[in-house]
Amino acid sequence: IATELGSAREVISRILGQFRDAGAVNLARGRIRVEKPDYLRAMIN
Repeated sequence: IATELGSAREVISRILGQFRDAGAVNLARGRIRVEKPDYLRAMIN
């Protein structure tokens, strides 16, 4: 993901961790499952 976005792995890991802590995503076995799509949509608006 980081390479595709032109970012560092550490940055993506930190952001995904924040989303996980907010309950917006579930991270398991190299997969990202969106639990609260409205939360993520609100981040871009």
